[in-house]
Amino acid sequence: MFDREVLRAAAFGGRSGSWPRTFGELAAQVAEHFGRDDGRWVAEPEAALLRVVLDRLPAGGPAGPPIAAPAFGPPGFAEVLGRFHQVHWMEPARGRIDPGPSEVAEALDAGAQAVLLAPIAGDGTSLPDAARLCQARGALLLVDARACVGTRILDGGPERFGDLVLLPPDGEPSAGVCAGAILCGDGTASEADKPGPLGLRKAVAAVAESLRDEPRLRRWFSLAAPQVHRPRAIGKPPAWAVAAAGARLRQARFRADQRARHAQVMRINFGNLPAVEMVTDPTGFQSAGAALPLLAQGRDEVVSALAEQGVPTRGDLAGWLAPEGARGPRALDVADRALLVPLHPFYRPADIEAIGERLRRATLRINGTGWTDPTRGEPEPTGH
Repeated sequence: MFDREVLRAAAFGGRSGSWPRTFGELAAQVAEHFGRDDGRWVAEPEAALLRVVLDRLPAGGPAGPPIAAPAFGPPGFAEVLGRFHQVHWMEPARGRIDPGPSEVAEALDAGAQAVLLAPIAGDGTSLPDAARLCQARGALLLVDARACVGTRILDGGPERFGDLVLLPPDGEPSAGVCAGAILCGDGTASEADKPGPLGLRKAVAAVAESLRDEPRLRRWFSLAAPQVHRPRAIGKPPAWAVAAAGARLRQARFRADQRARHAQVMRINFGNLPAVEMVTDPTGFQSAGAALPLLAQGRDEVVSALAEQGVPTRGDLAGWLAPEGARGPRALDVADRALLVPLHPFYRPADIEAIGERLRRATLRINGTGWTDPTRGEPEPTGH
C-alpha cells in the first residue's frame, strides 16, 4: 500500500532523496536489510535461480543435475523445473503444506544435488534442518523466501538459510510495484543499469489500487477486498517503482510485526471451525507471510462461498509443479484442501472477526450444520 513516504519516494525518488535510483542500489539495500552479502535484481527470478544451479552443478549435463522440489508449490517454478529431467518431487510434511526435514532427507538419499524450498504461506519450520542436511551432504539449498519474509525462525528469518535465496525487491510478501526479485548468494553484484520507461499508466493503476486498499476508505465505502498478486517483469521497472520499493523496504519489519500479530488472532478466531484444520507454528517459529494457511474440507466450494461474501483467497500462491504421475497422496490431499487466507498488515480487529464469521458460514454451508465435524465422522446428535 502507498502511504505518504512511498508516494514521496515514487514522485521524487528518481531525482532526490535517499531512496534507491538504480537496480544496483536497490539490490544492495535489500541484501543489507536481510543480512546477506550480495544481491542482484533479476527480471525472471525462477529462471535466474535455476540457471545458477546449472552453472554450479554442470555434471548433470544437458538434462540438468538431480534436483529436489516441492510437488505442490509456487506456480512460477513449473515451467522452469520442466526443463530438468532428474527431479525428485517432495511431498508436504504431515499436517503442513510444505516439505519438511524428512522429505528433504529422503530427497538427498535419492541423490539430489540441490534442494528447492519455497514456503507457500510463511511456514519456515523446515529450513534450519534442511540447511543442516544439505550442508552435511554437500548439496545446494535454494530458498524462495518471497512469500515468507517477516517469518521468525528461532532468532532470525528465512533469509538466513539457503546457498541461494530469492527476496522481494520491497521486502513485502504480497503485491508490490517493482517486478522481479533480488537474488542473493551467487556472488554476482548488479551491473550498472538504467531504469525502464516512465510507465505513467502503471503508476496511475498502482496508486488507484493503493487507494482501494487504504483502511479508512475501505471502512467508509465498504470496498470489496482487492485481489493481490506479484507483478511479473516486462522489461525493467521505472525509476519511480525502484524508489517506491526502497521506501516500502524501510517499513517491512513493522508490517511483518503486524502480520504476525494478525496471524495469532486469526488462529484463535478460526481454530474451532468445523472441517478446518489449522497449520500451527511450533515453539520458536512465528509465520508472518503472504497468507494464513488452513486445510479445509471442500476447499473449492469454500473458496467460492467466501468469494460471494467478498473475501478473496490466495490460490495464486500454490499450484502443481509435479506432473500428474508423480503426485503422492499427501500432496494430493494438500492440493485439495489448502486454503490460503490473505494476511494484510492493516487488518483491524473487526476485519478479522468478519473474515472468521464469513469463513464459518462458508464451511458450515459446505460441510454441514456445525453439530459435527465432517472430517471426524461423528454422528449427528439425536436430541435424546
